[in-house]
Order: sequence, then structure tokens, then C-alpha cells
Amino acid sequence: MNPSTDLCNKAYLNAFYQRIKERRGAGKAIIATARKLLSIIYDTLKNGWVFEDFTEFKIKQNQRPAGQPS
Repeated sequence: MNPSTDLCNKAYLNAFYQRIKERRGAGKAIIATARKLLSIIYDTLKNGWVFEDFTEFKIKQNQRPAGQPS
């Protein structure tokens, strides 16, 4: 499978990819989309969000702060 199509399976990322591709070309669009996906993953893990969709996040319930004894 082509890495550029792997990143663009979701409509949200696909629309972002297509916008950048039109202006800057496929290579830069792949990198920009990968960076956006990495940012989404980082924010999801950092904030304890439960993934449902890229445009909607839900906060986990009963979350313990990192480094605290259980």
C-alpha cells in the first residue's frame, strides 16, 4: 500500500491532504498530513482523550495523573 494513501483514509485528513497537494505538491502534502496526524496522536495521548473521530474528542473518566501512586 502506498504511504500517502494510508494517511488519507479518513475524510478529515484526506481533505487536508488534497488542499496542501493542490498548493504545494504531493511530497509536501504527505509530510504535512503526517505531521498533523502525529499532532493529533500526541494531543490524544497527552490529554487522555478517547478517540471517536478527529473532530470530536471525549475525556476519559476516572483518570489518574501520571506519576501518582494507585
